Amino acid sequence: MTTARIGPARRFAGCAAAAIAALTAGCGNLYEKASNEPWRSVGVNERPMSPRGEFEVATLRAGSGPVVRTGDLVHVRLMVTTPRKYTTAPPPKPWPVDAWLWTGRPPELPGDATSALSFGDLGSERVRSALIGRAVGERFAIRFPDDAQSSTDEIPLYALSVPFESGTNYRELAPTVQLSRDGMGLPSAEIEVLEACGARLMRREVTLRQWGYVLNLFEQHYGPVRRGMLGWSAVESRCVAFGHSVRFEIGPLYYRPGGPPGGTQLSDWTASYAIASALQWGFVDWRYVAALLTAWAGFATARRRAQTASRTP
Repeated sequence: MTTARIGPARRFAGCAAAAIAALTAGCGNLYEKASNEPWRSVGVNERPMSPRGEFEVATLRAGSGPVVRTGDLVHVRLMVTTPRKYTTAPPPKPWPVDAWLWTGRPPELPGDATSALSFGDLGSERVRSALIGRAVGERFAIRFPDDAQSSTDEIPLYALSVPFESGTNYRELAPTVQLSRDGMGLPSAEIEVLEACGARLMRREVTLRQWGYVLNLFEQHYGPVRRGMLGWSAVESRCVAFGHSVRFEIGPLYYRPGGPPGGTQLSDWTASYAIASALQWGFVDWRYVAALLTAWAGFATARRRAQTASRTP
């Protein structure tokens, strides 16, 4: 029986090719590409609508500045005064916090969770609606009626917040304050209007595409071809009343949908988008360069060893 002998160079090249194939097939994305979509203006300059009713409002001090309109970016100083509903302990001492709120209405979003949870949250409609018609410098109190149902009424400190259901880790970068923590009372607060100026709500969506086999473990369902939508939202004002441009932005946000085996949910989308963005700017994908250099160096080393061994008597 004749046995074929594989030389060192060919053996090393086969091992290197197998290692690179295993790396690209089972531990990440072989290739990614992102669309380059521009920012666009969305939303309308209309009063926010709340399905849960409005606050009772009482003026504490009149203002003398411009009146807040729909579609304004309003800088307020807010002090939560909500009493606890299910405890006899004295409420904590209220501390004022500064917040920026947009008084417009977001666009109508599709009913799917992907669009809603990648858009961001503008905060309680009732709080934002209560600002309209108030003058800069005015201080007023908001209170929910006694017979109303308890609610949280969360508002962002910087115009936009990240939905908890989106599953991203950006919530600490977009802090919020709750008028009634965990719905433990009827929300109430004192608000002072510091500044107000016209603003617009901006939106950007990018489609990220990925190719490559991913090793599926446990309940993961990654298909060989994947695509998903990343979303950014921003509130921007360039009014001279602020003395400088003001812009608050969140993103990218991605909602990971569930699905059957072969699903299209993205794999490691944060790193994948960073690579795809760098490639758009003309950067070289060093993953492939490193793989080629490693294979070439290994082949050259194995070839030299084979030549040395052939000269040895």
